[in-house]
Parts: sequence; structure tokens; C-alpha cells
Amino acid sequence: MMEPDKLETSISGYIVDAVEDVNREFTDIKILQTSDVNIVAKGKRYGRWWILKCLTGAVADQSAYRMRLRKEMELLMESQHPNIVNVHGFEKVETLGECIVMEYIDGTTLTEWLKGKTKKTERIRVANEIMNAIAYIHAKGVVHRDLKPGNILISRLGEHVKVIDFGLADSKDYAVLKQPAGTVKYMSPEQMNTNVPDVRNDIYSLGIILQQMDLGTNFAPTINKCLSPINERYTNISELLEELQKRTKRRKRILIGCFIGLALIIALLAMTQMTGIQTELKVTNHQLMEIQEQQEQQDEKNKRIDEAISKGKLLIDEKIEQTGLGQHLDTLSNVIYMRGELFDRLHESTHAITKYMETLPADFEKNEKEEIYKALMSYNGQRQQVLIDKFNKLMEEYAQQIM
Repeated sequence: MMEPDKLETSISGYIVDAVEDVNREFTDIKILQTSDVNIVAKGKRYGRWWILKCLTGAVADQSAYRMRLRKEMELLMESQHPNIVNVHGFEKVETLGECIVMEYIDGTTLTEWLKGKTKKTERIRVANEIMNAIAYIHAKGVVHRDLKPGNILISRLGEHVKVIDFGLADSKDYAVLKQPAGTVKYMSPEQMNTNVPDVRNDIYSLGIILQQMDLGTNFAPTINKCLSPINERYTNISELLEELQKRTKRRKRILIGCFIGLALIIALLAMTQMTGIQTELKVTNHQLMEIQEQQEQQDEKNKRIDEAISKGKLLIDEKIEQTGLGQHLDTLSNVIYMRGELFDRLHESTHAITKYMETLPADFEKNEKEEIYKALMSYNGQRQQVLIDKFNKLMEEYAQQIM
């Protein structure tokens, strides 16, 4: 029989030798996505896939972007939540450089998931998981600033939420790249013009996402409040989550009520056939006609709203074309000449929206006008952002020329 000390040495030596034979380098590296700033790849190590996020060669040597990459890693390290992507470290990877190493999620984006056949109960469950994840980071003082379906993954196993891409996330504890940021379609109006992170910016983005998830008319008031002007929105995610849960319970009560009502109608019909009493049946038919009439009226209202929004968008396009900014920026000899008048010209389309709202027929209700106004302001912001991005690019080129 082997002596204890020799046994320990033999076992330890066997384990050390085995570990030393394991390849610690990433292999089978495949580029998944590339932007102006970041490269996202996947690589295999220890027999499993990992996600690697690094900087492109164009910005890899710029300290500001390196600090931003490290900031993203630190924010994720502090955010241990089942519905947030898990980060494992920050290390230098051959061919890629410094990388955030994250778990690989076998799943699909929320955008693709919604294209499939999903039940309303499943969509409500996913919405609650998204809320829980954002409530968690907000409680830690972090604002995501780029919430959109493309940054929300649904795992294939169990269909659970994983919020990803904290590249633009921010908190008061950091001072790296403080500037307006986000994806135009999902950004709140005020987020386009301020560099101060506010949880209500994320709440606006969540409103757009919830709208696309088609949760039902029961949740429409909740979504509308998310998309209201900043001072009228939910002040924190907990309020939104509580309201969402209340409406989920209310929906269940309504469904139960509908089943009970249906059972009563069936019983009533049976009784009618047995007794020959037709009055109750006529009442039921009358109620069904009223419901159908109400639905037709609502469809007509929605059609009027859509037509008003379409006309407003055409007006915005016309006003932006009249400014000549697109052509001016393409032919500008020196971008410095444009600094003073860019936003003055952009304001013309915003002013046109105000004037347009005054021309709407008086029979539009207040909430209908608010819906039209929000849609037009969002569209106007997207059109303006294209020109602002072009101007910023010209400014960067100008700065490089004078350096």
C-alpha cells in the first residue's frame, strides 16, 4: 500500500500534468459582428464557446475607447443577474487584442423570436424578465442607454432573457466618453441632446420594445406612459414593473370572467331552447352588435390617426429638404462655417410639427393628438439624427486635418 504522503504527491502531480496539457488559448475564432468601434467574435476554449468583444484597429490605440471597453467589463462584472449576460474577465487574445470574455448564449434576438409563433402569455413572461434585468442594473446606478430588441437575447433552452451589449451603458461613477448615445429608433427625445444618463431614458426605450411585443390592449396605458414626455413617465423601473404585473393579473381576471360569461351564455342558450324564452338571446345578440360597432369605430379612429401621422411625416420630409442641409453638408468646404446654423435649420422641421398640430380637426381627442405628436417627434428625431451624424463625422475629419 502506498504511503499517504507519496499518494498525495502522485495525485497532485497527475492533476498538474493534466492541466498543463490543456490548451488555454482560444481556438476556432470566428468574427460575428463588426462596427466602427467594436468587433464581436466567438472562440473555443476548454471545449466550450465564449464571446470575445474587442476594439477595431481604427480605435484600438485610443485611450478613451480602451477605457470605455474596460468600463463595460467592470459594469458587467458588478451585474450578476440571471437575465444579464455573464462576463468572465478581460484578457489579451491573439489576433484580437484586449477582449472582454463573456458567456456564449445559444439563442436568438428578441426581434427574431417575435417573428415566430409565440403566445401572449410567453411574451408577457419575457417582458417581465426584461423588466427584472433593467430594474437590477438601475438599482446599481447603471443606465443601459441602448435598449433594443437586438440587444436582448432569448435562449433556446427555456427561452429566458439575456440582456447584452453594455458598450454605451453609463453610471455617475464613470467619466468616460460622456456624450449623447443610443439607437435613434429607440432613444427618448431628450437622450438625443444630453450626455447625462437618466433611468427614464431606458424606460422610454422599454416602451418602444413593449409596443413591438404586442402584449394586448390591456397594456396600452402602461406603454403610453413609458412614451410620455420625461416628466410624465414612470420615475423608476419598479413603478413600471409593478404596473405591468397588475395588468397581467387584471388580464387573468378578465379571461376568467370571459370564461364564466361564456359558460353563462351557453347555459342561457340551453335554457332558451328548453323553455322557448328568446328575450335573453336577443339581449346577447344586441351586446355582440354593440361590441362590433365599437370595434368598427375604433378601427376608424386608428385609420384617421395613421393618416394624420403619414401627412405629418411628408411635411417633415419636405421641411428638411427645404433646409438644404443634406446637399450643403455634402458640398461644404469647411465644416466650421456650419456650426452656428445647423441646429437653427434643424429646428424648422420641429417648428413645422407644432404648426401642423394646430391644423388638426377639432374632433381629434387629446390622447389621439398626443399619439400623433409623439410619432411625428420620433420620426423627426430620426431624420435629424442622420444629418447630425453626418455633421459630427465632418467635424471629426476637420479636427484630424488641423491636428
